[in-house]
Amino acid sequence: MAEAQKIYLITGANRGIGLALVDAIVSKYPTSFVYAGVRDPSLAKSTAQLDGLIAKYPGRVEVVKCVSADKEDNDALAKQIGQRWGRIDVVIANAGISNSVSKVHETPIAQFEDHFSINVLGPIALFQAFYDLLKASPHQPRFIPISSGCGSLVIMPPLPLEVSAYGTSKAALNWATRKIHFENEWLVSFPLCPGAVGTDMVGHSISLDKSGNMGEYFSQTIPRPPSVAAGMLLDIIMNATRENEGGQFVNIEGGRHPW
Repeated sequence: MAEAQKIYLITGANRGIGLALVDAIVSKYPTSFVYAGVRDPSLAKSTAQLDGLIAKYPGRVEVVKCVSADKEDNDALAKQIGQRWGRIDVVIANAGISNSVSKVHETPIAQFEDHFSINVLGPIALFQAFYDLLKASPHQPRFIPISSGCGSLVIMPPLPLEVSAYGTSKAALNWATRKIHFENEWLVSFPLCPGAVGTDMVGHSISLDKSGNMGEYFSQTIPRPPSVAAGMLLDIIMNATRENEGGQFVNIEGGRHPW
């Protein structure tokens, strides 16, 4: 039996985990159509690697503008997708930032605001914009924000990693996602932690850490390549059920992180 066509939206799709997820979806599911959301499609560096996937899988990947936490932009994108398909089946809110490594008392309020805007309000605005299209899906619709173990109140605070702005934003994202689960009985939604992945974001965070603790921490861990991580994440996302994963803090190995 042929698999039903599903329509996907991946944000932060120009590099790292987002780019690898686009690749994993179109290579694994021959009937899939993926919208690859990037902040500015007019910039060549934003679409260079996506252009390769567009050429490899003609007619199955489209790069679209998707600005985190921009309600008008998100609403316009939802209208565009709705006019063509009338639905969206899977939304993976992957776009995020980690631009500050410092202790709580040293972190500028502006950094907290920036991280909350992109990492918390971004997925919320996306969910609001695509709510009706998700609900219109004839398949089991999925809204999956990519979170982080840094958002765990149990795992992260005792560690000597000064990810104050990033960690608090991911903890807030976890709360919002769990609430989304309980408010929408028709939806599969849960925060998903990709673990240590060899991305530009991780490298950038290490470079910002003056204490050296983050570099030492990651030196003891072997980060997964984005392609490997994306395959594992996709399997979890597409095999997840509301009963088993819904509203849980799921990690890349299919286990559960403590909140």
